[in-house]
Amino acid sequence: MLTFVLPMLLLIPWFWYRTGNTAYVLFALALNAGYFITYIADVRQYLAMGKDRMITERMVMEQMPMGRGMLKMLDKLGLKKER
Repeated sequence: MLTFVLPMLLLIPWFWYRTGNTAYVLFALALNAGYFITYIADVRQYLAMGKDRMITERMVMEQMPMGRGMLKMLDKLGLKKER
């Protein structure tokens, strides 16, 4: 989660350092607010998992079109890993 959140938070000091313009900093703050509002649903879903927060390869692959295609191929070839 930190890899998704940290770059957004670093926008604020970066805009201040690069431009020194308050309008850009306010823009970065607005971007962060919008980002975190949309991120709330993901955090709630993650917390609802409880103690079973283990994210598997299959869960990650199901999130991307290329991953879903690879899973279909693995299922057809009988090469999927079951635990």
